[in-house]
Amino acid sequence: MQQYVDAYRNNPEFRQKTDEAMQGLMARSTTDADFRQLLLSDSRTALSQHFGRDVPEAGRIVFVENKADATVVLPNVIDPNGELVEVGRVTQSGLTKQRDCPGRSNACQGQNMENVYLEDGEPLAGAYSVSVRLEQLGKREPPVLVMLGARVGQKTYSLEFDLKRPEDEQQVTLEF
Repeated sequence: MQQYVDAYRNNPEFRQKTDEAMQGLMARSTTDADFRQLLLSDSRTALSQHFGRDVPEAGRIVFVENKADATVVLPNVIDPNGELVEVGRVTQSGLTKQRDCPGRSNACQGQNMENVYLEDGEPLAGAYSVSVRLEQLGKREPPVLVMLGARVGQKTYSLEFDLKRPEDEQQVTLEF
């Protein structure tokens, strides 16, 4: 999946083709209720169906209803080994993500809140990286205030920052 992200960021021709393909998909989602429901419940099948080819298993693609005033994509947490922390998988350093919000299952009841925790033992010393990105603004006027709380070992962090426009991203490094 990372290769597609890199190609999108670095290759203008690939970005244009991808944007055009996604515009077609989004247009279909506004007129085809069954397809829209399939995007929400089983995105990989919906994408395969729409584009006529299998979608690689390498990454996870989630579609959500836009019911919020602003949509903030919450942190990808990277541990000191450079490993991405994901739901249902414990990293080599012992971290796991409890839930993925907003996500398909609505586990957070509309809240943008996630919990990454150490499965067992003491956290590795080093830098923990968190990135928070504003995906889109709905009816909300910028800026969007983000409040981020974290505890690494015995140290507690409480941060506030504004995201002023879609695609704004704030990178935070937490030391332990």
